[in-house]
Amino acid sequence: MRSDKSVLLGLCLLFAWGSAAPAAAQSPFTLEQVLSPPYPWGLVSAKDADRIAWVFYDRGARNVWTAAAPDFLPVNLTGHARDEVFEIPDVTITDDGRTVVYIKGGRPNSEGWVTNSDSDPDGREQAIWAVSTGGGKPWKVALGDNPVLSPDGNSILIVRDGLIYRAPLRPGVDPETAPPKQLLFRAAGQNGSPRWSPDGTRIAFVTVRNDHSFIGIFDLETRRITWVAPNVDRDSDPWWSADGSRIAFLRRPGLQFGATPSVGFRDRGAAHTGMRGASEYQDVLAGAKYFQSWPEVDPERIGKWGLSYGGLLTAMALARNSDIFKVGVDMAGVHDWSQRRRGRFSEAQRKLARESSPVAHIETWKSPVLFIHGDDDRNVDFQQTTDLVQKLRAKGDVHIELMIAPDEPHEFLLYKNRMEAYHRTFEFIDRFLTKNGDSPHFLPFSGGEND
Repeated sequence: MRSDKSVLLGLCLLFAWGSAAPAAAQSPFTLEQVLSPPYPWGLVSAKDADRIAWVFYDRGARNVWTAAAPDFLPVNLTGHARDEVFEIPDVTITDDGRTVVYIKGGRPNSEGWVTNSDSDPDGREQAIWAVSTGGGKPWKVALGDNPVLSPDGNSILIVRDGLIYRAPLRPGVDPETAPPKQLLFRAAGQNGSPRWSPDGTRIAFVTVRNDHSFIGIFDLETRRITWVAPNVDRDSDPWWSADGSRIAFLRRPGLQFGATPSVGFRDRGAAHTGMRGASEYQDVLAGAKYFQSWPEVDPERIGKWGLSYGGLLTAMALARNSDIFKVGVDMAGVHDWSQRRRGRFSEAQRKLARESSPVAHIETWKSPVLFIHGDDDRNVDFQQTTDLVQKLRAKGDVHIELMIAPDEPHEFLLYKNRMEAYHRTFEFIDRFLTKNGDSPHFLPFSGGEND
């Protein structure tokens, strides 16, 4: 699963309006048609049975499906309705293919909130659920995430508050009124990353103890813990050999006095990108200038639209080059790199990060902008938009419009909110750029990636 370091990805689009001849009359191709086709993810297969399971998304409905040999006819196991909003980020299946285990609800943020896009007054929780592939209602196993299935498919391991628990995969037990979890053992440090031995009799785990960490093996029958090559280093990620006779793991140096695990700037082989200089913006600018050379494009009517990193590049385009980019739609973009990371910065690093950000260039921002952002964004702090809007309002000469979605995460979960965001985007673009007889042209750019 993801660590607490978020990954920022995005798509950005340049668009221009020109005077191409109108196409022959044809049926309209709508946004609803583009965004309605269902799609699967998280496909898994049973180890000892000809059965598969996956998550299927269909216009806001997220469901667990299964299919088995010989016909592999798909069966909806959960039956959730459209925009019955929660995340299903992960799905696993027992070796015998009889039970599918999945996570319902996203990871809580630092304040303990689970994404609740439809503002359900009862709130949302993150919990482990299971459902029989033979039919019947799903049941909640326990609160939490990252379940580790036992080889026999009868129980799972759960990590909670630095301790490892075992819970049975038994339908009909309410974990709130009769908690089925069993604490396996107590050991110093923060214990996690459990791995069953192939025969299900032992559990390898990691115990993190500040400057160092150990790999331990807990024997379920004897209830003894054995430490694997204890050292002054940080050991992690244990994996059993197929016969259960050996353990492989990663080893990194332990920490010296005053040292902390590396945070802040990371070198991905792009020394001047992102908060180190924003050189990737030159690709966007070059694309726009190339676009201006097209005979069918009006060079005075080019705009920019993007999500996430694409939102950042949209804000950069409007801030640095309102002379070229006449309108923009910024969806959940980063606007001040110096506020993006928590950790240690030198003054030089912080200064460079800010100079690599849209906020450093708002004095030259003239073009109208539509900001779209959910205030439960776990990838990009909502304050990135709050801050920039206040700065532009104080500047006083930029037309600003907002679509703020309460309780929505980085990418909206509610299908109706996604549709509204795209309709608002194109209405905004049309209003500022389109003239009679115009037809749009789109030029895509890959967004990029930064921790």
